[in-house]
Amino acid sequence: MPSALDEHLRRERMRDRLRVDGPLTGLVIDLAARTVTVAGEPVSLSCLDFDLLTHLARHPRCVVSYDELWRKVWDYDGPPDKGVIHKALSRLREKIGQDRIVCVRGRGYLLR
Repeated sequence: MPSALDEHLRRERMRDRLRVDGPLTGLVIDLAARTVTVAGEPVSLSCLDFDLLTHLARHPRCVVSYDELWRKVWDYDGPPDKGVIHKALSRLREKIGQDRIVCVRGRGYLLR
């Protein structure tokens, strides 16, 4: 039988993870370790990839605008460089699966 400390540590570890559920299950983001697995397999991501994926995952079923991505992930003010955002998301899609990130034309991106 697990002790109270074991149960507390298990809950803390679960808080450090984002699990993306839905039709494309199997995407787990470990925030503390800064690692990502897809269907149980580790995925190698750059710091930018990880930050981008994490930001999208924290807004489930919501379109995240280009402006928000530019401000929050790239930490830049001013008008977003949509070309830079498109390229970064294209690289991220190659790593985690093309169908997981949807472009909502003219608005932004959605993680499903």
